[in-house]
Amino acid sequence: MASARKHPIRKEMCFAMTQRLKRIAALLFTLMICLCLPVRLLQAEAANKTSNRFNVVFVLDSSGSMKDTDPEDLRFAAVSLFLGLLAEKGNYLGGVVFSDDVNLDRPLTEITSIHDKKQALADFQSIAPGGWTNTGAALLKAEEILEQKGGEGLPDIILYLTDGNTDMPTDEKKQLSLDQKAEAIQNARENGTKIYSVCLNANSVNSGTTNPQEMEQIAIATGGGFEEVHNSDDLAAVFKRFYELIYSTVSSDIGGGTFDQNGSFLCDFRVPAAGVEEVNIISAAGSDLTGLELTQPSGITLSAADTEQLTMHAGKYSITKLTGPEGGAWTLHATGSPGAKIDISMIFNTSLSVASEVLQQKETYQIGDVAQLKTTIMTDGEETADPRVLEDYQVSVTVTNEKGTVTPLDVRAENGQFLSDFTASDYGTYTFRVSAEGSGIWAGAEPITIYVGNTPPVYNGVKLEQTGYIWPLFDLDCAIDLAGAATDQEDDTLTYSVVSSSFLDDSYTLDGTVLKMLDFDISMGSFTIRATDSMGAYCDFEVYMKSHNMGFWFALITGIGIALFLIITAIRFYQIKLRYFHGKFYVTAFTDEKGDVENTAQKPIRGRYRLSAFGLNTNVGLPYPKIFFQASGKSTHCMLFSRQKIYVMGSNVPSNIPAKKFRVNSNAEITLSADASFSKGLRITFEPEE
Repeated sequence: MASARKHPIRKEMCFAMTQRLKRIAALLFTLMICLCLPVRLLQAEAANKTSNRFNVVFVLDSSGSMKDTDPEDLRFAAVSLFLGLLAEKGNYLGGVVFSDDVNLDRPLTEITSIHDKKQALADFQSIAPGGWTNTGAALLKAEEILEQKGGEGLPDIILYLTDGNTDMPTDEKKQLSLDQKAEAIQNARENGTKIYSVCLNANSVNSGTTNPQEMEQIAIATGGGFEEVHNSDDLAAVFKRFYELIYSTVSSDIGGGTFDQNGSFLCDFRVPAAGVEEVNIISAAGSDLTGLELTQPSGITLSAADTEQLTMHAGKYSITKLTGPEGGAWTLHATGSPGAKIDISMIFNTSLSVASEVLQQKETYQIGDVAQLKTTIMTDGEETADPRVLEDYQVSVTVTNEKGTVTPLDVRAENGQFLSDFTASDYGTYTFRVSAEGSGIWAGAEPITIYVGNTPPVYNGVKLEQTGYIWPLFDLDCAIDLAGAATDQEDDTLTYSVVSSSFLDDSYTLDGTVLKMLDFDISMGSFTIRATDSMGAYCDFEVYMKSHNMGFWFALITGIGIALFLIITAIRFYQIKLRYFHGKFYVTAFTDEKGDVENTAQKPIRGRYRLSAFGLNTNVGLPYPKIFFQASGKSTHCMLFSRQKIYVMGSNVPSNIPAKKFRVNSNAEITLSADASFSKGLRITFEPEE
């Protein structure tokens, strides 16, 4: 949307917006690809740059179908692989195992040893599969566990594995679970919890009926990750990729091949001199691997018995963890079955991080102003004085404008820190990105944004929420106008976009400033909306949407309406049936040829009285069974009805117009005929009682 500038520089200053860090990591597609890659850089988690530790809760499906989709319990091997890669200390681990309900909830506890990891795995394995799939209850319980905050200040992660969509024995229980799922997603968005979901869609078992969209939605809505696998053998590779993504690290291939005729395999690898907290050696050989020896740069050898104490087994993988490893060249000696295949890879857990700041940062800069950026390399969350780190790592700084143009900045080292200068030559929004690289390790700092001749939009702070009422047979009407939600000192008009949402992309539209729900795929949720000015500066705010299903009320109101209609109809019917005739009817049949040919009289009691009851024998062309008198309960008149149109003279209807309903006044004669000529018919008189 175009915008009109009011002036280039804001007169009244406002605090600059702090931007969120985007994780620096890419998903790898299969474990074999990971193991075949050349040595990759280790990427430190910038959002958790001081410790790279997390509160992690596993949510594992234990419904009855898991006996078919994962008969060999390979999901636990995948969990074991993830646990084996976790840093030996500092992470907090919890878990939920669920089916119809939560069967196991393991509170957050700190992982301090390999024994803690094995105990957690044993807890998860203790629940036998059986029952339905109550996704909502499981995710809510995971959120409840995270609220314990075992590791204060640590980011929260949920790892969710299931083989199916929400499925419960009754519609009511399923709807409750879906509502709980929506609540859990919203809680995760508000608390910054990222959910990484895995869909085990074993087509050979459930004929591909599982729709992975539900699991993908959970992941995307919370900023996590999603993977779909069709074979439980692939689960370990997925959990390994999730570990790499969460902890911002990648595996490095350090050797592969076959055991020689003596059952021996040798390879060398290097460990950086600084910045490495742990080294995870991943051996993929399964039961063919019988031993692993590691020789340090100092010449000291860790025997197979020594390394076994440091190893966690996960199906065909073995993870050997070296804590505080000696930097330099190492030698690995594996023993196993002659001719068997073996692949060795390595994953670092790093203590390295990077911090950056703009010295004496201004709220708004002018053209020609200089912004000086200071970068500090840290280990274990503290500024490092280790000369090896300062010598081995190279700091790079780039600045990106609102158009996406990236410009590198010069970096100079001063007193253990790194400085860069940026001089603004044009108005706009500029974002600094800082990284440190060396010894095969890469770490990034949180981006910093400055504004030149411009200030970011400001959210007005008013909570935006809307409720959509879902009525059967009616289109959904739920929209909210975002105009005015944010204001900008320089721009009259802002551009609005959706950064993230609880809802699927095809369930809403954002047209200009109008956010409209097309469908509620979950019962409640929120949008993160970005208001951007013409120079790329922006602010984010939340918009909340919830639905209220009116199906029950529609059914209730419809039912009440039908009941009232039936009651009124019944009352009306009985009222009509109970009305009395206060008089007597005289009926004479006539023809033009013969004149009056038959006379009769009757005094009905109440309700309806058919003309055929008069016992007329003369056929004058009128349908006697279809004509009846209706009592009015009065002596002044009664009514005459015919199921087919006839002609009547002397009533309230013109004689030349056929009709079906007529008034018969007392002491007044009316004439009935099948045609307008009245050549034959009936003369009727209603004589009231005295």
